[in-house]
Amino acid sequence: SLFYDSVNVVLEEYINSNLTDTIILSKITTILKDSFNTLNPQQNAIFSYDQNILYKTNQILKPNALYKLNITIPSSGKTITSSTALINDFKISIPQMQIGFSNYDSPYELTWTTVANAKLYELTLRFHYFERNKLSGDTTHFYLDWVQPSKISQGSLGGEEIVLAISSVSFFNFLASRLSTNNDVIRVVNEKGLDFRFFVGGDDLYTYIEVNKPSNGLIQEKPAFTNIENGIGLFSSRFNIEKLGYRLSDKTVDSIASGIYSKHLNFVDHNSSFYANQ
Repeated sequence: SLFYDSVNVVLEEYINSNLTDTIILSKITTILKDSFNTLNPQQNAIFSYDQNILYKTNQILKPNALYKLNITIPSSGKTITSSTALINDFKISIPQMQIGFSNYDSPYELTWTTVANAKLYELTLRFHYFERNKLSGDTTHFYLDWVQPSKISQGSLGGEEIVLAISSVSFFNFLASRLSTNNDVIRVVNEKGLDFRFFVGGDDLYTYIEVNKPSNGLIQEKPAFTNIENGIGLFSSRFNIEKLGYRLSDKTVDSIASGIYSKHLNFVDHNSSFYANQ
């Protein structure tokens, strides 16, 4: 069951095995489900239209702490528990502020060192550009998100070096697949047009995702994964970090404008006044 008249939800904070804080989570119902239609709830296709009950805190958690979840249901005397460590910040090696995809035969390599309690690493490259309408002169800013293959660390103790090779040809093919020819506009790469957006998941979160992947074999039934004691569910952590405002090299901007993969998209090269005066 998800619905109780009375539930106490508490996070206990432990540092070096010592209880340092007790955080009481508040019951809220104000966060709506995806695609929720408040005028006609019965039309929602994804989720049921029952009330969406969550328990929340705005307290800042400490990355060096262990957090224990305690849920008690007074009416039955039932107690549900679990625990998780948090994921600390990690170092990303981006050698220079200019990123190059102009060499079709050589991938761009991004390197980072894994951190403790993290298992799953996902990267999205966000490409920023704008369009200038030739007739009206209006300018509209856009971005495209390019999701990279996930990387999995061998363990969850940290200290492992991971290298992600990003294909230059794949970058230009990505642009060509997401944009179509539009002769009414001029497209311009933003001066600092590339962001690196990392999403990092804990060991239990990775296991949960793996167990619940669609099955490709004849055996469709999967074992249930839970790390909740006296209940069913998942209690884990994730960490998001962004490295913003990296400049694409002049050769890369020129390749976007006139290379064989994307020359039909009406991007200007780095010598254009539109690029220089943005």
